Amino acid sequence: MVSLSESSPTQAFVAASPVRRGRSATFYVGVAAAIGALVTAAISFTVLLGLTPFTPDERATLLLIAVNFAFIMLLLG
Repeated sequence: MVSLSESSPTQAFVAASPVRRGRSATFYVGVAAAIGALVTAAISFTVLLGLTPFTPDERATLLLIAVNFAFIMLLLG
């Protein structure tokens, strides 16, 4: 039997921690949300500045705002 003074604190911590294999689903959802938010922000930026052949009218602007807002809520939620 090992006494408490003979065991190291690191061994006790490793033994008490749960074993995780792989990543959880929330990790992948978070990564996908972050990448999606960056892509839609870049698309919104180029469209609203007029750097694309697509003309930013009122409908397009509201659509871009809605998509960006959805990604913001996904990232905050």
